[in-house]
Amino acid sequence: MYIDDFKIMLSKLFEYYGADRHIDKGQLDQWFKKVRDIPTEASTFIHDRITSNSESIPRNPPKHIIAYFFEWKNLNQDKLLQFPKTKCDECYSTGFIVVRRPAIKDNRQLTYVKWGTKRKKDSEPEIVKYYEVVSYRCGKCENWKSYVHEKTMPAITNKWAQEQGVEVIQFPKTKSTQPQDINQITGNIGTKI
Repeated sequence: MYIDDFKIMLSKLFEYYGADRHIDKGQLDQWFKKVRDIPTEASTFIHDRITSNSESIPRNPPKHIIAYFFEWKNLNQDKLLQFPKTKCDECYSTGFIVVRRPAIKDNRQLTYVKWGTKRKKDSEPEIVKYYEVVSYRCGKCENWKSYVHEKTMPAITNKWAQEQGVEVIQFPKTKSTQPQDINQITGNIGTKI
């Protein structure tokens, strides 16, 4: 949910109950932090539940919004898991693009020194660079919708990854449009070294 959607929901609630309540920006920001991951599609259901179950506007709206969101989520579980799958050559219909990129910390790539099997005074150490494997949402399809929220990770395309100089890990093509092993693909979301 975006802040504008949240403001609209609150204004409809205040209008329904005839409350003329001013909410300062600080309080609005605190409330929004608690409900920002709730999808906008649930707002109508939440509004209807609050107005039918409460005789006055709740003193703690985010608490009620979250509670009714979980009720909406339980009622719509099948709908949430059955987003239509489309054929996509960009991500092989998995919904994710997995890349191998340099591991960066404090604006420099992480490295370590690797010595040969026998340390000799004249032998040169080998500098080895660390890399990390990271998954992104596919920017050309919406097959990721059954697995992650759009705010969880950014969307990219293979072209963008190549322009950034990162290696795209290719998964073998399958005849099915179902993801091969989504746990393997998304298991390292947010991996940082």
